[in-house]
Amino acid sequence: MKFWRWLAKLIYVGLTLQISGLAQAPKAALNYDRDVRPILSENCFQCHGQDDTKRMAGLHLDSFEGATADRKGHAALVPGKPEASLMYQRITAEKSRRMPPVFANKTLAPEQIAILKRWIEEGGHYTKHWAFVPPVRPAVPEMGDPWVRQPIDGFVLRRLRAEGLRPSQEATPAAWLRRVSLDLTGLPPAPAELDGFSKQVKARGEAAYVAAVDRLLASGAYGERMTMDWLDVARYADTHGYNNDAARSMWRWRDWVIQSFNANMPYDRFITEQLAGDLLPNPTLDQRIATGFQRNNVINSEGGIIEEEYRSQYVTDRVRTLGMAWLGLTLECAHCHNHKFDPISQRDHYRFYAFFNNVPELGEDGRVANAVPIIPAPTTEQQKQMQVLEAAIVKLSQRVDEREKIWKGKENTVARLAVDPGNPGEKVLAIPCPASNDADAGPSHHACAPGGVEPKPETTDKVQVSKHGPLTFSLWVKPAAADTDAALLSAIDYSQNTAAATFGSGIELRLNGGELEFRFSQRFPNYSLRVRSEGAHLKPGEWRRLTLVYAGAGKDAMRVDVSSVRIFADGREVATQVLNDDLPLPFANEDKPTPTTFRIGWENSAKGARYAGLMDDITVWNRALSNAEISSLFESRALPYAQGVEREHRTPTETDWLRQAALRASDAGFARESADLQKLRGDLFALRREAPTVMVMQEMAVPRETH
Repeated sequence: MKFWRWLAKLIYVGLTLQISGLAQAPKAALNYDRDVRPILSENCFQCHGQDDTKRMAGLHLDSFEGATADRKGHAALVPGKPEASLMYQRITAEKSRRMPPVFANKTLAPEQIAILKRWIEEGGHYTKHWAFVPPVRPAVPEMGDPWVRQPIDGFVLRRLRAEGLRPSQEATPAAWLRRVSLDLTGLPPAPAELDGFSKQVKARGEAAYVAAVDRLLASGAYGERMTMDWLDVARYADTHGYNNDAARSMWRWRDWVIQSFNANMPYDRFITEQLAGDLLPNPTLDQRIATGFQRNNVINSEGGIIEEEYRSQYVTDRVRTLGMAWLGLTLECAHCHNHKFDPISQRDHYRFYAFFNNVPELGEDGRVANAVPIIPAPTTEQQKQMQVLEAAIVKLSQRVDEREKIWKGKENTVARLAVDPGNPGEKVLAIPCPASNDADAGPSHHACAPGGVEPKPETTDKVQVSKHGPLTFSLWVKPAAADTDAALLSAIDYSQNTAAATFGSGIELRLNGGELEFRFSQRFPNYSLRVRSEGAHLKPGEWRRLTLVYAGAGKDAMRVDVSSVRIFADGREVATQVLNDDLPLPFANEDKPTPTTFRIGWENSAKGARYAGLMDDITVWNRALSNAEISSLFESRALPYAQGVEREHRTPTETDWLRQAALRASDAGFARESADLQKLRGDLFALRREAPTVMVMQEMAVPRETH
């Protein structure tokens, strides 16, 4: 028992000395931001703060000038004189005159009143909100103590002394390594690392600690650990957040953040690229991916919502996140009124709002995938593979071009070309259309001008269309204008109200600016698959063969994969651009093929333009044709047609068809290299289609007006 009494006495003496030390430590002056502002914000600023529309008695307590202003010979704040200050008089007055008033349901605690009194005694100094004060590096305290080994130790020791405390006993090397490993990487050290570090400390001392920190900072896990807090601030998630909570794919943005931490990216770049990477001169892929920061907002896919309401909410979310993540301020209060606690007006809020109001996004979107605008964001490994393929394509293209130069103008030196007639199997539909008065019979001798007349309902037979099932469309087109945007084959219903749940439902091929666009939608444009060719380059007055292959979807798939769409021009695959990738799929047993009639050269929207030009040989298959079949079909029509046109009347494209075919027929090396080149391009296109996408910021060509 004597031992326990002695221990209790020792603890008592120690506590007494510690309390005595604390009592004797000089009091530091109050900090307005930390000690005073919270009390005023909670109890006073609602009626006497920033918002001039809600201010009572014309009293400003949010600034020194307002608080010390003359009020008929008195002032709310008289620096150094609490008893003369109306503020102090009212917070200590009897109940009927006390502030805050009874109806406010707020009461100052005695310790809060004491802080306000002491603040006035110390001069009633105001300071700006810390978010408006540029950070200044403080001088490192000179403590004259061997315990201080790093600059931060000086600040720690100074505060400990001010509180009458002493540093704790130094941690063991193993305990230190465990703490710093968890802090910097979120992972505990391995047993072998603990044993090895203890030996290093004995042998190298402080240098061992420095080396351990450097090793942890160089670890890939460092960026993953540091990123966790930032992902929370940026509201990162793998789902859209509203009722359906469908999956989204933003992990490429997440990886960008991790890489930025691991590369120790300068903070100004970290800010700039996430807020406006797409607006930088010649932005890189990484800079565009970075803008996903402001696309991490929740997105609604609930049918029946008012789209503009939710689009506006997304913009408001970006203003709120800007204030929270970058400015250290709550900007959202000013969405509805002037801020009551910070110097942010409602006009300021909508000035910020205007910066983010030009994104071409939809209010209802993201039912099964990312919401537009999106970009392909290949991984580092995919980018390396693409670079290898692109380099090989450039090298092989140069060799093919050299061979072709030798044959310039010699396309007729070879006897009439033997052509494979092509036999891809039974087509499900050969679509007729109104006869043309044009003397041009077309490559298949059935040219028609579909946009000039009103087709009859029985113009086409019906194609069995389902989202799960494959389809191949192939047709010859000869546009009359370069800037055409018109349907070639349309089975989309644009006649309903745009707010209808099935507006724009159906399937369509259209010509847009010399490129082929494919639309397959449940509701347009929100829930649709939209893919446009890049490289078809159709010109007015030239016959071109366009083929679209839709491979369909797997039995258990939840959505149509954009990689299922491929586009060919003149028998060769071309690159594609994804405009929308959000087409939900019903269960396979519920997706019954629908008999579908196509409008030829027109759509049923009120303002839709009609296709001005010729078409020929419109065919459809209920399967995905192979590359060889598509190439064979093209040549079986194109080469006889081009050979039948007098040389001086051939277009440059038709001349090129013949030259390429003649070269392949007479030069085995050219034929082999040409086939290898198409294979490389196909591999590159496939790699691009398989790349993940990420939602990004993007500016509209014509900015919205912000009110």
